[in-house]
Amino acid sequence: MSLNRSFATVAVSLLILFAAKPSQAQPKGMRFDIPFGFNVGDKALPAGAYVVEIDKTAGYIELHNKTEFARLRIGAAPALRDGKEDALRGRLSFYSYGTAYVLKKIWMAGEIRGALLESTMAEREMARTAPPKTVAEISLRR
Repeated sequence: MSLNRSFATVAVSLLILFAAKPSQAQPKGMRFDIPFGFNVGDKALPAGAYVVEIDKTAGYIELHNKTEFARLRIGAAPALRDGKEDALRGRLSFYSYGTAYVLKKIWMAGEIRGALLESTMAEREMARTAPPKTVAEISLRR
């Protein structure tokens, strides 16, 4: 009888553990006003207000507004804060290749580690013609 009771206890514990995990893994969204057109992955997006969500568990970021949507995998290395911004504000960092902007790093509000976005084939092609520069950092919209 104690073996059945132990099995039932383990089963209930696993059920509680897995039932609680999805609520913790839900991505949080932040709103940013981006004043220029930019690339995310292989998709070009126009200037505008975007909601940025990051899901570190699944390993992706999403950007969307009323008409546009983009999704990109997070790179293997986290982007650490450099201390330039005040305490743990949300921030986006873009690289410039000539006249094109590419979203490269995301820091969510309240977190020390951010997401470094993977380079895409389109970005590598841009890098052949112009070296990248960090030209724009946009803070969380208040």
